[in-house]
Amino acid sequence: MKIKNQKYLFIIYFIIVYTLLNILFLNTIAINLINLWEYIIKHLFGNLFNYQAFIFVPVCSGVISLSIYLGIIIAGKIAYLKKVKIKSVLYTVLLLWLVNLLRLIIVLSAEKLSLTLAKITHIVSWFIVGAIILYLALKSFK
Repeated sequence: MKIKNQKYLFIIYFIIVYTLLNILFLNTIAINLINLWEYIIKHLFGNLFNYQAFIFVPVCSGVISLSIYLGIIIAGKIAYLKKVKIKSVLYTVLLLWLVNLLRLIIVLSAEKLSLTLAKITHIVSWFIVGAIILYLALKSFK
């Protein structure tokens, strides 16, 4: 019965932490981060991409991925009393932001072939990032 309760606790803690982090990140760092990503991409690639086809918005900044990852880590730590490798968490946060930057570049690149392909790439990239988040979250526990 304890394991079942831990699962429920994990789900409850995850929802609470994920929601609070989303609110916090979207209202603080997301705008600055997406502006940074846009600046970096435009300065690295210049006019290579069709930027008119896309809008750089705060939810594309990587804070959603970060909220999911940290939600899993915090909920797992509380519900299952898991120990967390702090260095691993910090490296993973940085890695997720870099993965998100790469994801944005890949989606912009896909538009060179077609806007439809870019839309599909955008959706598929979220599933790939989701798998990466789950893998990295599991690796962050001792």
